[in-house]
Amino acid sequence: MKKIILLFILSLSVGCSNNIPNKQNADNHKESISNENLTKVSLEIEGMRCANGCAANIEKKLSQTQGVQSAKVDFESKQAVISYDKEQVTESTLISIIEGMNGGDAYKVLK
Repeated sequence: MKKIILLFILSLSVGCSNNIPNKQNADNHKESISNENLTKVSLEIEGMRCANGCAANIEKKLSQTQGVQSAKVDFESKQAVISYDKEQVTESTLISIIEGMNGGDAYKVLK
């Protein structure tokens, strides 16, 4: 019985480790962003209620998106400033990503 439990725990830890993003892979999409296609958008986000967590979570999710060079989210001003390659990702996709977080009912993006 102990062997079965140990194997189960080991298989869970191996499965979970495969889901951890590789920093090198995360940085690779930033290298493929063309400066000539780079654009910047500022979006107002309604629904941020947690000073540290909300802004950081949105910023992290956007930063991991293919084509996004940088994303800065400010809790106080309720603003996200995103630099992205318009050939790789659209503004509407960025809005969908934000509005889809936390089950899709937490945030609303205004232009």
